[in-house]
Amino acid sequence: MAPSSINPTVARSMARFPLTHGPPVTESRNDAACRPFVARFDSELACTIHEPVSAPTLTDQPMTPSSSTRSTLATSVLARPTRRQVAVSLVAITAVGASLRLWMIDAVPVGLFFDVAANLFDVLEIRDGHWPIWFPRNNGREPMMLYAEALVSLVTGPNILAAKLAAAAFGIVSIPAFYLLGRELSGHVGDMRARRVGLIAAAIGAFLFWHVHFSRIGLRAITLPLFLALGLALAARATRRSSTVLAALSGLAFGLSLYTYTAARLTPLVVAAAFGIPLVGAAAIARRTTARRTTAGLAAYASVALPLLIYYIRNPDLVGGRASAVSILNPDVSRGDPFGASIDGFTLTLGSIVSTGTRSAMENIPGRPLLDPIIAAACLIGIIVIATRLVRRDWRSAMLPWTLLVMALPSALAVNPPGFSRVSGMIPPLIAIAAIGLDRATDRIGPLALVAALVGSLAFTSHDYFVRWAPSDDAFRAMMEDKVQGARQIGEWRAAGDRVFLAPLYARDYTFQFLLRDTGVESFDVGASTVIPAGPTVTRYAFPPEDAAGVATVARRLSAPYERSWVSDKTGRRPLLAVLTAKGPASWPDFRARLADGIDLGAAQFAGSVPRGANLQVELTWRARARPTGAYTAFVHFRDGDDRTRFQGDRIPGAGSVPTNRWAPRDTIVDAIDIAVPPEVPLGAYRVVVGLYDPGTGQRVRIEEPTEGNELSIGTVRVDQ
Repeated sequence: MAPSSINPTVARSMARFPLTHGPPVTESRNDAACRPFVARFDSELACTIHEPVSAPTLTDQPMTPSSSTRSTLATSVLARPTRRQVAVSLVAITAVGASLRLWMIDAVPVGLFFDVAANLFDVLEIRDGHWPIWFPRNNGREPMMLYAEALVSLVTGPNILAAKLAAAAFGIVSIPAFYLLGRELSGHVGDMRARRVGLIAAAIGAFLFWHVHFSRIGLRAITLPLFLALGLALAARATRRSSTVLAALSGLAFGLSLYTYTAARLTPLVVAAAFGIPLVGAAAIARRTTARRTTAGLAAYASVALPLLIYYIRNPDLVGGRASAVSILNPDVSRGDPFGASIDGFTLTLGSIVSTGTRSAMENIPGRPLLDPIIAAACLIGIIVIATRLVRRDWRSAMLPWTLLVMALPSALAVNPPGFSRVSGMIPPLIAIAAIGLDRATDRIGPLALVAALVGSLAFTSHDYFVRWAPSDDAFRAMMEDKVQGARQIGEWRAAGDRVFLAPLYARDYTFQFLLRDTGVESFDVGASTVIPAGPTVTRYAFPPEDAAGVATVARRLSAPYERSWVSDKTGRRPLLAVLTAKGPASWPDFRARLADGIDLGAAQFAGSVPRGANLQVELTWRARARPTGAYTAFVHFRDGDDRTRFQGDRIPGAGSVPTNRWAPRDTIVDAIDIAVPPEVPLGAYRVVVGLYDPGTGQRVRIEEPTEGNELSIGTVRVDQ
């Protein structure tokens, strides 16, 4: 055979292990001496005779004297990386990535996003011994991130830092996983090039704005890329090594991904391809071995997924409710055109990678693409490289684009695409594709330019994150630092002894709930009620700065002098709260009726007439002589001339927001009840009677004054046409 006809990889193996002439040796000695050579030679030969060689491999490019004189440690590592150099480089890349994720993590970003606050409530329950497989709070969440936060909280306490550090840990561990992903999905093009692709993939993942950001805010989306990358990498390695154990480990990683984030529910499509492509492409002689690997991988995946699947089947509403509400299958989301919505969703989601980005300041700098310009260009080159391989029927290269398209579905088929939280499953394939592209570009631009490109990507992310986004007004609002500072001010008022009522929009917010959970802050439904204390303490009503209507409603109902004011951040530019402060004790209303259990009824106001089919508001003013022991329901009945109730309104005071057993002594409660007048009710005058009853027993609260009974007539209303 002519030297030029020898495959370069085989030639390198022969050069490293030259055959020499000498005296014959015994068979046992020959076995021992040649076994390492045979194993290594067979491994490299297998890579060359079974895989298409579309371009010279890295080691086919000899370094010229000029390039040798310019070489540095970095360029040497990227040109012909040894295992030791790879290990050192990976540690260095991971260290830089860790610094991006941990530097000033207690202060950057600011705020406590409400989803993270909801997680912290679950952390408290975990610490109390509640260990579910699914957490139904906040539309339902997978458990992995919550248990990780609970573990970290054993050191930090149950606070925002525990959530941030747990996310950072997932982000940092993902960096070596990205190396493995790039290395294994490029293993068929030569070991040296595969190592370089792996290092490039680790660097891209370490420096990627999305990955840095989600590693610092405590949301569970950061957990999915780790397990998806491990599953893909181990599946590729299992095929290359023909290893059943690695296939099972791949299935284990894919199975664990289901416990990370909602987008992982689409991993069955990825798993099917990861194990199905090698099975379909296997030669007849290897099909039985490949089938064993596939069976092991799928069995591991199913066994890990089974407990969660059982919960899903038993609780379909808890698990699927949120997904159904935000899906394009919901007519309110797709506006009756799910096909058109899906096309728009895919266009926006894929376009956000290199062009449009997302509008959400919580997930990104609004309008910034998912990839910076350098990595975006590398990704486009990678797509071309993969497309070329597919044209040559190298079907293994289909794994990355397939995974990318599948994991784009959670964003493309949901409300308000693109959602950068929902694209978390796209991150591993994007990183690998960009690494392939940057590796191919290095053949032309050289290792020095590759290093410059990666440093440029690091510079883009560092500047965009720490200089542009973190100190911005967008981040201040999106990460809810305004609520954190507002809650801090409310806590100071409570510490001073003030009584504070928080508007319902904020009172239902997990950020306020978590930060004020031990302060005794109260709330009521502003549209349905107002609580007016008569005690000597200062009373404050706190609202979102933009809630002018709520401020006006409470101000109209107050019977004491009040002062309007604003609370702003230290710059004075960012309003935090609108506040009404009662400046004196409320007037004690004359009672109209005295009921048992320490309750008085004061004023009762309503319009004298109402059209059929309209709503009539009846405003009752109650007061508490002492704290009532029962949680009663108020009723308003409308009686005709025959004393029959023709329509009515029954509800807990304040639309459930101020139950009677929470009334403080000397509180006045204004309860505005909206009652629908049926369109078919006869015209005429109706007597209005009111009272209270125990919803558990139906027993009415006794009226003691002015006359005994269990209901009080407060006037008449006329129903007009």
